[in-house]
Amino acid sequence: MPDLIVQLLPLALTPVAAVVPNGIQRWLILTLAALYFGGFVVLPNLPSVRLKKLEKYIDETVQVHTIAVQELENDPRFVTETSWRVARIKLSVSILRTKTLGGKDVPWNNYPQHLRGLLFHVGECQRNVHEIRISVQVSETSTFRIQVLREK
Repeated sequence: MPDLIVQLLPLALTPVAAVVPNGIQRWLILTLAALYFGGFVVLPNLPSVRLKKLEKYIDETVQVHTIAVQELENDPRFVTETSWRVARIKLSVSILRTKTLGGKDVPWNNYPQHLRGLLFHVGECQRNVHEIRISVQVSETSTFRIQVLREK
């Protein structure tokens, strides 16, 4: 719902532009453009928003992983390797959450570097979670192929 509001925000300029005098109209357009920029570009890239998306993605991955572990329990290498990687990802998210909450204590001069590093680590964690999902899918398809070949 908020995405729809942010996308429809520029349409608010149309009826207002016909009524407001020229000087005020410029300031109004600039204000709405700044709000639009903040709502559409800055807000989705805040560390807390990206961390929430990452946590949701990790929860889905953990569910897929548990199902895969139950199906592929005869492959101990896969189970230990992916379980270790999932545990490492959970630890990384816990550290990222702590850094996100600790960002309030960072001096303003150092905040851009802190924010850049935090967003880099969130992106790195997203890539690691994506790799886990891919490895689970590859393992499932390879075991399925082996089962099909054995049945023939």
